Amino acid sequence: MLCFPVRNRGLKLLALVSLLPQSRSLHIAPPSQPTHQYIAGRRCLILPSTSNNSPNLSPPLILIGGTAQSISSWVGHSGAISRTRTLVIYEARGQGKKEDANDYDTNYSDCSLSKQVDDLGGFIDALPKYLDDSGSYSGGFDMAGFSFGGRVALAYTSLLNRGKNKILKLHVTGVTGERDLYAKLILQAWNQVLESGEEGNDLMDRKILEAFAWDTITKTHSPKFLMKYEKFVGKWVDLVVANNVRDGLFKIVSQSHHDVHCQPLNLSESIRNQIISNKENTEKSRGLSDIRFLVGSDD
Repeated sequence: MLCFPVRNRGLKLLALVSLLPQSRSLHIAPPSQPTHQYIAGRRCLILPSTSNNSPNLSPPLILIGGTAQSISSWVGHSGAISRTRTLVIYEARGQGKKEDANDYDTNYSDCSLSKQVDDLGGFIDALPKYLDDSGSYSGGFDMAGFSFGGRVALAYTSLLNRGKNKILKLHVTGVTGERDLYAKLILQAWNQVLESGEEGNDLMDRKILEAFAWDTITKTHSPKFLMKYEKFVGKWVDLVVANNVRDGLFKIVSQSHHDVHCQPLNLSESIRNQIISNKENTEKSRGLSDIRFLVGSDD
């Protein structure tokens, strides 16, 4: 079991590798046609491996995007990610467009991180029977999360994975141990922008989503990156507007960042304890000196 931080200028990454040992190859017979699924109240896209090699040597990967990243945000990357494994792109409560579908819960009254963890837990429990035509998959999963999605993934692994051993590897990107004052002010600004809509006023909601998208994209990417890909920024804004709803994003921003017991440092300590408790079952292990090392602090 390896646990190591990955650092990038201006961004702290967390990579937890091999929460549990893998003792066998994992084979999934892909569904005949990949399609959107509605599982345990949540929407996802299940994409079978594009590799011609059989069996799959990697377990399925559950991918959870940032606040305004819907399934459509990842479609352009899905082919590369799903070459050697089944890919499951997950939309958390508040993400994506509302639509009428069986077993799709668009009640946004509670989008707290605790609720998101419960949602993800129900989804992961129900997911195996949807992964192949036989519905017989019994292995574990890898999980990756970006920003808000990283917090959800980290919280699930900390709070619900203990004893279940369903998450084999966890990779979290864009999740800091603690927010500084500047980050808190940005979050408050986004909250104010999204709160200013009016129920039933679709035109106003669209304008608010556009303003929110422009601000989040320009505030969360480096100047060098934005200048290099300037011609795509407007398209990214359009993607956010077309595939999200204001009230869903507002509830994520306003409710999912304040659970004291779900703060990254507290969650990381719980995962650290899980790693230590499981290390006798692994071929490789590395102890962690403290929580700051786990979350990739420069201190």
